[in-house]
Amino acid sequence: MTDMTAAHFDGTAVIVTGGDTGIGRAAARTFAQQGAQVLVVGRTAARLAETAADAPGIRPLVADVSAPGAAELIVDTALEAFGRIDVLVNNAAVVRQTPLGDIRREAVDEMLAVNLLAPMYLTEAAVHR
Repeated sequence: MTDMTAAHFDGTAVIVTGGDTGIGRAAARTFAQQGAQVLVVGRTAARLAETAADAPGIRPLVADVSAPGAAELIVDTALEAFGRIDVLVNNAAVVRQTPLGDIRREAVDEMLAVNLLAPMYLTEAAVHR
């Protein structure tokens, strides 16, 4: 097993979704610290700015991965910035914990859109651009 912190990602072009907090933020910052150029995607500009702060190589993009056209926007932005995509981290996710019997269709639709469909569309866009 390879230790990611020992690897060098100089010149590697990376997209990280859900990079405005938590695991996505940590992944984006780690890639950048190892020399990668990172497009970090999230819904909140202020949080993305925190992710990019003091981290050369990180470019923030405010986008909702489940919005129509988001996959193309993300891929096109990365290609314009870096000329290619080497790594795609589909990290964006939502969880709506609801007791059985109180589940709302809108919550399920949102979870499926963000957690299942968005990564599929983004991966497809990255492969075919």
